[in-house]
Amino acid sequence: MADKLIATIRFNTEGVESDSYRKIQESREKAGLSVPEFVKKILLEHFENEERGEKERSVLYEIREEYQEMAQRLEKTVSQSIRRHDVVLLEAINKMGGINLLKTDILTEGQMDARLPEISGKVLEGALDFLNQ
Repeated sequence: MADKLIATIRFNTEGVESDSYRKIQESREKAGLSVPEFVKKILLEHFENEERGEKERSVLYEIREEYQEMAQRLEKTVSQSIRRHDVVLLEAINKMGGINLLKTDILTEGQMDARLPEISGKVLEGALDFLNQ
């Protein structure tokens, strides 16, 4: 017995602990194990499940990050494609004499990557100047 470790568990005779003890007794009888063997089995399964759950959460986190990166790349690609399509469409309309398009109206690569400002309760200075016209 010198090479063994011992853990003692005491259960109250009433409440949740009493129910836990009763369930241990019933389950260990069905499994054909002694109480110590059954409790060891339960603890081993618990720790294995905990480790597996941690690995699964880690993998899910990595997948979520990759998904977000892919969604951002897709959003950027679609946005650039729409902007380029708009420029081509405007040039075609201009060639048909529909509107007068200046070369300065064509979006540059930097403008295609531009993003809208973050949501704010404040109105930017000069944003409503068109109302005075």
